[in-house]
Amino acid sequence: MPDEVLRRVLGLSDELRRFNAVIHSVLHSHHPKADVIGPLLWAAAQSCDSVNKLAYYGKLRDCFSLGRCVWETLLNAAYVHISGDEIADKARKHALQKSYRDLDRSLEVGKARIDMKANLQLNPTAIPGLEVTCPRFMYRLL
Repeated sequence: MPDEVLRRVLGLSDELRRFNAVIHSVLHSHHPKADVIGPLLWAAAQSCDSVNKLAYYGKLRDCFSLGRCVWETLLNAAYVHISGDEIADKARKHALQKSYRDLDRSLEVGKARIDMKANLQLNPTAIPGLEVTCPRFMYRLL
């Protein structure tokens, strides 16, 4: 890897440390939307870390896909931050039902199938707010 590229990649590590400090302060603040914005920032930081690692090994093409995810996630966080409480509530509801759905994921491409399932037996009605948050989604689960 050329020295200039390596220097820039290593500089990203410093930026990530600063970004993580910002996330920590948001998560521990008493801001009314911290519970929505904090996880979005954390997700963006995780993807930034992946970009950093891929860039270090010269996998720049893959960095573009992750970079777009980072951009979209940060844009969503900014939108929630500047919008009213109604948007933050919708984001909370979306995150709640998505976190449950993500416990059992699958992907099919042609004849290949990949399944990821949590080793948990959770009853969706036992999760506070899930049933009220998304009744149409609950109907499909039960």
